[in-house]
Amino acid sequence: MPGLRDSLVKDAQTRMANAPTIATIGRTIGSAEAAPAQVLKSTGIAILDRNLGGGLPSGSVVYISADSKSMSEVFLHQFTQSRKTFYIVTGRRPKYVAWDIQNMGYDTSEITFIDVYSEYYITEHGDLVDNVGNEYVDNQIIEFMIYNLQSIQSDEESVDINIMIDTFSFFLDLNVNVGQIKKLTNVIYETTKETGGITYLYG
Repeated sequence: MPGLRDSLVKDAQTRMANAPTIATIGRTIGSAEAAPAQVLKSTGIAILDRNLGGGLPSGSVVYISADSKSMSEVFLHQFTQSRKTFYIVTGRRPKYVAWDIQNMGYDTSEITFIDVYSEYYITEHGDLVDNVGNEYVDNQIIEFMIYNLQSIQSDEESVDINIMIDTFSFFLDLNVNVGQIKKLTNVIYETTKETGGITYLYG
């Protein structure tokens, strides 16, 4: 119905012009929700910051793709040194990631690991289990991720943070409806924006 759509758009434009609010069709967002000032945040790698003109804009979601033989995890480990980091591990136990970071001479005191690996592959009795392709378990692990991201977002201390997802392809390979993946990516995006942090999606 073009006439109705045009009328709604015109009404929204009029409200935007006459009020210090952000107008959307069906919902008006108050001025208190206006965009915060964007600042450049260091990646933790000086030469990369220089090439980026000072760092990455706050609220950025960055996808990193690299050959597995290139030892690209080294960059992730350096990124953790720039600020408090929530490190989501999908392919191995978090302690092994922590050991790798420490062996490079980096500090792990500001890293909080979220153990997706054990949640997915390890039973409550400590046994390895093959859940690959199990639709129920795959949906549960998406919900586990969403719960943790929303907890990060609701924590008042979760400002100026990094979120590392190592690896993001783990979620793309799950046997779930595409809507679940879209839901997860939306929560990742919203958590990044709300905290003003930087999220790195690796692999």
